[in-house]
Amino acid sequence: MVLNFFLVFGGKNWKKNVWMTAIVCPGAIFSIFLILNMVLWTNGSSSAIPFTTFLALLALWFCVSTPLVFLGVYRGFKNK
Repeated sequence: MVLNFFLVFGGKNWKKNVWMTAIVCPGAIFSIFLILNMVLWTNGSSSAIPFTTFLALLALWFCVSTPLVFLGVYRGFKNK
């Protein structure tokens, strides 16, 4: 879907757009979530998420979300 919008609006560098969609957008959200959780850790809050859960989220991001972005781009080019 991102690729279709990009091509409709006359984008020139589709590879950069794909990397930004796959890495930068979720990375910013993950970074904000990590910083907020660090504040909870330093305050000793019981609602802080364990570090292993962060590793699991990171693994899901790299092993599920990122390949799905590239699969979507491939299918987008294939349907054009």
